[in-house]
Amino acid sequence: MSLSAPILQFLVVFVVAVWGRFPCLARTQPEIDDNYLADRNAEAVATPPEERAWPAIYEPLLAMEPIPDFMNERRWPFGTGYAGTTPPTAEQWQTARAYISEHQGHLAELRTAAGLPALGIVLSDVVDQDYAPLAAAARGYAFKPDTPTENPPMWDILLPHLGDMRRTAKLLATDALIAAQDGQSGRVIDDIGALNNLARLSGNGLSLIEQLNAVQIETTAHETIAQILTEHVSELDEADLTAWSSTSQRLSAREPLIDLEGERAMVLDVLQRTYSPAGQLTKHGARFIATKSVGPSKAAAESRKLVEAAATRDTVVSVLDQLLAAGARDIETPHWQRDGWHVAALKDAVGWDSWSARFCAIDAVMNSYNRVANQCERLRQRRTATSVIIALCRHRLRHDVFPENLAGLDADLLDHVPIDRFSGEPLRWTVGESGAVLYSIGNDRDDDGGSPIADPDSLNWLPPGDTRAGRGGLQDGDWVLWRVPLKND
Repeated sequence: MSLSAPILQFLVVFVVAVWGRFPCLARTQPEIDDNYLADRNAEAVATPPEERAWPAIYEPLLAMEPIPDFMNERRWPFGTGYAGTTPPTAEQWQTARAYISEHQGHLAELRTAAGLPALGIVLSDVVDQDYAPLAAAARGYAFKPDTPTENPPMWDILLPHLGDMRRTAKLLATDALIAAQDGQSGRVIDDIGALNNLARLSGNGLSLIEQLNAVQIETTAHETIAQILTEHVSELDEADLTAWSSTSQRLSAREPLIDLEGERAMVLDVLQRTYSPAGQLTKHGARFIATKSVGPSKAAAESRKLVEAAATRDTVVSVLDQLLAAGARDIETPHWQRDGWHVAALKDAVGWDSWSARFCAIDAVMNSYNRVANQCERLRQRRTATSVIIALCRHRLRHDVFPENLAGLDADLLDHVPIDRFSGEPLRWTVGESGAVLYSIGNDRDDDGGSPIADPDSLNWLPPGDTRAGRGGLQDGDWVLWRVPLKND
């Protein structure tokens, strides 16, 4: 049954009158005005196709499938197992050598691709539809075409390229180690340079996880240099080591390691999708955040708490800016100057008991800056260690022996002894009958004479007196940055 014209007119007038009398009714739902993803993608869209590294990386990488399973392990090519304490077996290394030999052409393409100006990947809430069918075919799974959302939430954005960037880094590191075994120093330099370029490409991403991926890739480069100089220290000449020194300096030039502007955009995007224009968390927004935080089964009860407790949008933005400033200080502060965590101090001031509810929009997407700070400090220590290791090798080449202490290095090789980032004192260097060791005293803050800790990848700063055990906790021993046998000395 259709309504007559007079009735329709009455309903229209009634709705308009009520809407005008109670404007809050029109302001209870979020208004999504900003497209933060489009802002993030603007540079990639503007990059000419011939300057985009991403397609030039994934095409040869996928052509190298299948990659042997053990070469995808977390610590390959430096070790296997959770903490990387078990070196690759002779059989694994033989298989890797044959695989790398077969794909030299593809590796050359990867080096060239890494040197392009920009990654050039346009992100969305679906996997790149040019890449996805090729990856599915190469890796043996079904491809299902998908259409990206026009303006998806930032937390729904997919980053499949990060795994392939890490795979590329492992392959280049493996090639560098094999090239060193074969006495091809030029190829080693090319591989290390490509690793540096991969880190640059990933580090230019706005998301924190992309930047941490860059930290991991650069760490791989430093570990590769250290391992080669352990195994082939007697086989390199002055020209090789001078070139390696220049490469090391380029590796260490990228600072700041982390830019938190992408974190801010992520939270602002959450706010525009969960808060009303009047600045209050909506019921729908609370349900959305609760589902992300505690899961669908507990979301209803949690969302009611959030609506009652959540701070206004203006308050959230103010605290967000304070949090990002504190996070930046945590990330940039050397461990030896640290007396606590700035982010933790801010949360103490606000109140831990109420933080997760009042600032649920922040907690829903924000990362742990303690973890980020620890990763960055480990990389900075490896950077300084690489400069020392190369200087030690050049000194040995000149004098046939290592110096007894780092102060004994020729002045033109190292202008100062780098700092142990846990103690603030110079890095330790000991020379004994069985070998020489460069090390940091680690988070237990005592010198164990170069006795190694079990898991350097989880070596974190802890406040004095904190004796917690387990991964990320206190590790008894020293962080061995380089150990070299002295069989020929």
